[in-house]
Amino acid sequence: MYYTFCMDLRRWRTRNSVSVTDIARACAISESAIRHYETGIRRPRLALAKRIASFTDDEVTVAELLGLDKRESTESARDRETAVIRIQVPGSVADEAERLGLDTAELVAEGGLEGLRRAVRQSWAEENAQALEANREHIERHGTFGERAGRSLGR
Repeated sequence: MYYTFCMDLRRWRTRNSVSVTDIARACAISESAIRHYETGIRRPRLALAKRIASFTDDEVTVAELLGLDKRESTESARDRETAVIRIQVPGSVADEAERLGLDTAELVAEGGLEGLRRAVRQSWAEENAQALEANREHIERHGTFGERAGRSLGR
C-alpha cells in the first residue's frame, strides 16, 4: 500500500468531522473500503467514486478518488517547497494508528515510516501500561511459561 500525503478524502472527512462510518453508510459500502481508499490500498470503481464525491458535495472529486487528478492540492500550492511523497505503510500499522487516534500523515511527514511505527508503539504502550506492568510483575514472581514448563519437565 502507498500512503500519499495528499489523501483528500481523509483530509475532507477530518476537516468536516465526518466519520468513516458516516461515509460508509451514506455510500452503502464497508468502513474498511473507505479506509482502503483513504490510505491508497485500493481505488473505488467509477460509480462508487461518484457517490463519494456527491457525499462530499464534490469537494473531493471523482478524478481525485480515481487517482486521475494531477493538479496540486490546495495545501501544496500554498507551499511550493512541499513535495508529494509516497511512502509504503503496512495496512496493519495504518489501521493501528487510526485505532489509536494518531494522525498518520503528520507522523509520516515528521519521521517517515519508522516515526509512525515508533508513535504507534509508544501510544500502544501508554494505553496498555497497566497490563504490561501486571505482566512484568507476574513474570518476576512466577517466571515465564517456558521457564515453568522446563522446570516441570525436570530440565
